[in-house]
Amino acid sequence: RDNMFQASLEVYYKDMGNQLLFKGGVQPTITTDIENSLIFGKGQSYGTELSVRKVKGKLTGWLAYTLSYANQRFDSLNLGNSFPFANNRRHCIYISAAYAINRHWVASSNLIITSGSAFTLKKTASSTTTSSGDNPLYDEGGIETPSTDGSGDTSAEGSETVQNNYRLAPYNRLDLSISYKKLKYLTHRTLETEWVFSVYNVYARPNTFFVYRSIDPVTKLPVVQQVSFFPIIPSITYRLKF
Repeated sequence: RDNMFQASLEVYYKDMGNQLLFKGGVQPTITTDIENSLIFGKGQSYGTELSVRKVKGKLTGWLAYTLSYANQRFDSLNLGNSFPFANNRRHCIYISAAYAINRHWVASSNLIITSGSAFTLKKTASSTTTSSGDNPLYDEGGIETPSTDGSGDTSAEGSETVQNNYRLAPYNRLDLSISYKKLKYLTHRTLETEWVFSVYNVYARPNTFFVYRSIDPVTKLPVVQQVSFFPIIPSITYRLKF
């Protein structure tokens, strides 16, 4: 259809050297000797991305899906086994659409759905850490949980803390906007004005930003508290191009 639709499939693989992390247990301060607090390792990332676009007509937009793996390995962490990058999101889906109502008004939307990012949670020897809130934490398939004695025990007594052994709950967000654009032709140039009315996170999804562990005052057991950020946020933007 005269290139109205476009599609692509990409595959990538990347080796990375000289990866840097702080040694296990180091809490850096302003007086920390940084060079002696760092450890060096390797990393690799690989995956695939599929995208489909509609670039002509009143309704335009695109859909993309990414499957990605990104791991690091340090001899002195995780018993030498590889573990996920903290910011690696295994699955990502992006959907964007725009509809031209007329020559002035355009309505658009963006939907983002991704796996949660990885983080390290140290388990206690005496009890199991549970989550608190509507979005429970979950283990991600493929994250290794090694032990020193082969028993599979990952408690504080059985082995060192497994790096990035949990993932946050999946992230998703819908944004909507409508814009009004107008052109004014002057003697030597074109003046373009645009008003944009938008709503970020339309359904106020409480996506988890970070977690911390505390003690439940009733049960006296460790629980994980999840902290969300950026609820629904409306905004108005004015742009002027000349």
